[in-house]
Amino acid sequence: MSDFVLVSCSTGPSVTDYALASFLARYRGATLRAYQRDLLAFLRWCGARQLEPLQVQRSHLELHLRWLEQQELTPATIGRRFGAVAGFFRYAVLDVHLHDNPAAAVTRPRISWEG
Repeated sequence: MSDFVLVSCSTGPSVTDYALASFLARYRGATLRAYQRDLLAFLRWCGARQLEPLQVQRSHLELHLRWLEQQELTPATIGRRFGAVAGFFRYAVLDVHLHDNPAAAVTRPRISWEG
């Protein structure tokens, strides 16, 4: 876990820090780095809105998706970024940091697959 640095240690690790660390500990290499970037962007978005990440509701996550769309990112990038956030919340429930997953019923963007 040497690739991961806790985000908010000003007063010691928070529940959010532990939830992030336990989620990211499952990954290595490029996947870990991508999830770190995606979650850091989400944490910054929450911070700009004075939201505690583990207290967001489904409506906040819908607004986060709309914000991602306004950043002119591709649907695939939005899907990946939100996938990291949704995975974080899924494991926060499994690891008993949360009781309910606010990402469970979020409407995700459609991604067309060309190939």
